[in-house]
Amino acid sequence: MVRALRMAITLVVILVGLVVIDVIYSPYMFWFFIVPGAQIEVDGKPVEGWLHRGRRGEVLFVTRHDQKKAETYRIWAPRDGRGVVSSCDDWTVARVPAFIVGDVNPPCISLVIVKDISRLPTPQTRILVAGTGFVEFTADDHKRVRVSW
Repeated sequence: MVRALRMAITLVVILVGLVVIDVIYSPYMFWFFIVPGAQIEVDGKPVEGWLHRGRRGEVLFVTRHDQKKAETYRIWAPRDGRGVVSSCDDWTVARVPAFIVGDVNPPCISLVIVKDISRLPTPQTRILVAGTGFVEFTADDHKRVRVSW
């Protein structure tokens, strides 16, 4: 009984702390929540992976785990325009219920600094298609990834 009470109090303190942090830092932090039941297909075949969505659903983090190493892609799919897909390179989202991204150093945004413009890397052609309850794009390995929820 005492142990259960301690555990309940600890959970309440953690929840209150998270709410306070969210209220204080909300203009500078964005929460992403896992989407239960999201399905990921690569070239039409179901694969292991997970999807996290932001509050308004415009920003998604898709993690596919069909290779030796998991890969995460950040997708910005606004309802009124063209979206952007960017690879997160070595950074991946763990399979957690929620995570926070700050505005100071967000993941999946790379800057390339070169002295010779002719040596700029060729950007990956992503061909993003987004609709109600799904997104589809071309991954780094040139395979089509479709996520539906």
